[in-house]
Amino acid sequence: MNLSLSIAVLIAAMTTLGLAFGLVWLRTLSTNATNYEAQQPPQAITALPVERDQYGHWTHPAWPKDGEENSLPKAWVAEHGLDLFIVEFENDAPEELADAYFEQGNPDCSAWQPSTPPGEGWFVFSIHDTEDGPVCVWVCSVQEPQP
Repeated sequence: MNLSLSIAVLIAAMTTLGLAFGLVWLRTLSTNATNYEAQQPPQAITALPVERDQYGHWTHPAWPKDGEENSLPKAWVAEHGLDLFIVEFENDAPEELADAYFEQGNPDCSAWQPSTPPGEGWFVFSIHDTEDGPVCVWVCSVQEPQP
């Protein structure tokens, strides 16, 4: 039922049956709309241009906002029909860049170009720092998102 028709029906119900019935009906309509939205499958996650900050970090805006920025959202990734692949700076960056980061304390990893995982369809989901140094989280679509 579209919104304008719903409002027209609500006004008619409130006029004909009284305000109390109209308010109950409005609450029911609102609850049903909320439940409908909650049942929608997750949106497909797509590649975006990677615009790294001054330290070389970037995170896709779809990264879950659950307060656990440094933990991998494995369940969330699976629910969205994605596979993930982690590339560690320590094992992937050129030696001089890794030495500058780990030995000299330079927090800038912006010169690092993380290796792409084997296969097609991978895109960067995040480049961020961890306790063990920067990582690049790659994702690719493996199936339709699961509801």
